[in-house]
Amino acid sequence: MNRNEYERLKNIASEKLKESSLPFPEDFSGKSFEELTQINEIYQAELEAQNDELQFHILDLEEAQVELEILFTNAPIAYTLMTNKFNVLRANEKVFTMFNPLHFLSKKVPFYTHIYKNHLTKFLDWINNKEKENIPLEILLKTKNGLKYCSLHYHKWSMKDNDTFLLSIIDIHAQKEENDRFKALFKNSQQGVVYLDKNNRIVDLNQTASDIIEEEGSCISKSYSDLDWTFLDGNEHVVKTEDLPFTKAIETKEIQKASVFAIYKSISKKTIWLKMEAIPHLSPEDEEIIGVFCIFTDVTKEYILDKEVTKQLENFKTLGNNIPDVILRIDEEQNILFANEKAIEFFDIENNSSSNTRFCDFPIFKTEQAKNIYLMLNDLTKLTSPITYSLNYKNINKNKNYFIRIVPEESNNKKKFLIIVEDITERVESEDMFDQLFFHASDAIILTDHRTGEIKSINKKASKLLGIEEKDKKSIFANDIFAIFDDKNKYFNHLDALKKFGVDNYESNRTLENGQVQYLKIYCTLIDIGNDVYHQSIVHDLTEHKLLELQVQQTSKVFEHTVEGIMITKLNGSIISVNDAFTKITGYTREEIIGKKPSMLRSGRQDELFYKRMWDDICNKGTFRGEIWNKKKDGTIYPEWLTVSTIYDKNQKAIQYVAVFSDFSEIKKTQNKLENLAHYDPLTKLPNRLLLKQAITHFIKTAKRHKNKFAVLFIDLDRFKQINDTYGHETGDEVLKITANRLKSVLRESDVVARLGGDEFIVIINEITNIESTEIVAKNILNKLKTPFVINNQEHNITCSIGISVYPEDTQNDDIGILIKNADKAMYESKSAGKNNYHYFSKNRAKDMTKISNLDDSLNESIQNQEFDLTYQPLYDI
Repeated sequence: MNRNEYERLKNIASEKLKESSLPFPEDFSGKSFEELTQINEIYQAELEAQNDELQFHILDLEEAQVELEILFTNAPIAYTLMTNKFNVLRANEKVFTMFNPLHFLSKKVPFYTHIYKNHLTKFLDWINNKEKENIPLEILLKTKNGLKYCSLHYHKWSMKDNDTFLLSIIDIHAQKEENDRFKALFKNSQQGVVYLDKNNRIVDLNQTASDIIEEEGSCISKSYSDLDWTFLDGNEHVVKTEDLPFTKAIETKEIQKASVFAIYKSISKKTIWLKMEAIPHLSPEDEEIIGVFCIFTDVTKEYILDKEVTKQLENFKTLGNNIPDVILRIDEEQNILFANEKAIEFFDIENNSSSNTRFCDFPIFKTEQAKNIYLMLNDLTKLTSPITYSLNYKNINKNKNYFIRIVPEESNNKKKFLIIVEDITERVESEDMFDQLFFHASDAIILTDHRTGEIKSINKKASKLLGIEEKDKKSIFANDIFAIFDDKNKYFNHLDALKKFGVDNYESNRTLENGQVQYLKIYCTLIDIGNDVYHQSIVHDLTEHKLLELQVQQTSKVFEHTVEGIMITKLNGSIISVNDAFTKITGYTREEIIGKKPSMLRSGRQDELFYKRMWDDICNKGTFRGEIWNKKKDGTIYPEWLTVSTIYDKNQKAIQYVAVFSDFSEIKKTQNKLENLAHYDPLTKLPNRLLLKQAITHFIKTAKRHKNKFAVLFIDLDRFKQINDTYGHETGDEVLKITANRLKSVLRESDVVARLGGDEFIVIINEITNIESTEIVAKNILNKLKTPFVINNQEHNITCSIGISVYPEDTQNDDIGILIKNADKAMYESKSAGKNNYHYFSKNRAKDMTKISNLDDSLNESIQNQEFDLTYQPLYDI
């Protein structure tokens, strides 16, 4: 070191000392690893300078000695001076806070005894390599507080004629653990995490993020503008770069709360909706921006569903407001859940709701004529089916007539009620319109005085149906009509229903003179005309309908009793009918499925492209056949064979779709069993050779993507053939089963164990970070298999020989066969070394074994070809 460099470093160290009230700088426990390394380099340089000063500048010896002693003793970093035989000559106070002074300074305890045994080789390679003098080494040391990761720095030193070196020790254990925890959190997070630098370039992303945005590691080091991405907001408008959460986080240095954005990929025409937030990454020293974490989840399905629900709700409101009738929905407590514009105006809801008025307490229901309606509304729990009332209500000195229909409906196990109020005033009061409706109606209509039962009027259809002339109507009463219908016994029940509810309907039939059965449907209503109450009966001839219904019933028997599930939908996809087999297969009742879309059965196994192709076939060919995965009500996902056909009318216009399907889960299970036999060893249930190759292929791809390694362990059981031949194949099979279980017990979930055949097993250790982790697994396997095998109360002692190859060092062109073969060669080396051991694959040793094998093959071939010629054979007389 020249004089100028010495003076510069000396001044830096002196300034550090002046800034502190102590004779050495402040506590550095809060400093980062980079800061400690920098200060360590300063102190090392200073110590080096002091040493050079002592040797080459004799005149400053005493002063330099004092300065060196202060720097060495009071340095905030642990320093120790030791010989090339690793005997500690001196150590400062910081060393003794980490290690026991008696053991550390003892000449009988060299420094390397404080090094974790598996890191000793790494330390010796480092300390004896001059090129690594300025490169720190991270290893495990045995300290007062147990094993700790420390960073070591060394510098060659000279004391008289002895070779010495100066070693600094920095405790980085806490920082390393924090970094490892952060890496594990980043890698295993169930949310997508992308880390970008301050220039919006992607630095890293976890696997979840890669899966969501469908981008592999190729996007790293790129800005999102370099990719096939366009960001959209909730209204599907393009978002500028400065308005994106991660850009705002960089500019403001503030956390950006979660909001919804979309990534649109123009090449694949795919849109992914994300709930995204951004967290800035700031430097702890000056709080300058370093980068930003962008955290997100895939909300594509939720966004599309919410958009569809909003659209349907708006459609429902639009439809309700454009219907001329009054429409409301209420719950059992009389709370109004929905009211169209007509209802708000009709009931004056805004004024009445301010006083917390119940629906049944509106003025229209407080009249004597509305008593029955009020009683029903006041206790809606008794209503199980739709019911209709007629009501006359005086409004602004004018009588108004209404039909009020109450329809119960189930929603989330809570009853709600649809109220429909139809104004029929004009229809009642318009005599001309009534005449047209009454006298020329296709149904028989009979109007009687409800109090006396006297027939007031009948139309033409009623005269023909009952055989009554208009002039004779006064001689017949309402109960006589029931006699004609052969239904006299129900007449009094009919009157009770009219008295309670104001309406009643029932079916009846009669036999005509020609023996034909006539089916009738009678609708009865109490109506107010002026100040009188009338009993209006409408008789509809159902004979043709009944005959058609019988035909439909015959057809429906086929529909209902077929073992295949059948579903009929409208052209818009709304389900209008299903059979019993459908409900048995899916678990949904008719009430739960009618009116819904078949999409509620989707399992999520097939993407949108599958359904697009399916509908292309239906629309273009009129039919679709194929396998599809659907979901039952209980969440079970099952395979089904589906046939969808289009139903056409006589003009060849599509009117409906019919889907016929069958559950072939059992067939799938059989296929899975066959596939299991093809990929798994039937004895040990371990993956066989075929599945093993697939697993290694996957590990190679993963290792390339993440730039890591994995190890292949070839395991062969020692003495297995002897046990198998001595005790029989049943005992041998049990040994193999127990071996498989023991191997699985020492491995992680990410590792793989497979059986090649016989007593040969393969273990793949995934994502190895160092050679020690592989050795730990190999030793655990040796120890596990040394435990005696107890079979039929007989102990069997078995060991194993293990050969290890490592990817990518021990293969060529990612050849799986070479990787396994090299592990096999290493296993034979373990056998040759005395068994119950493990060896790594060595290229030099493999060459020797190949030569020996080739020589053996050549000798055998020569013997078989009689190429040896015996020219001399001495005879000895013993």
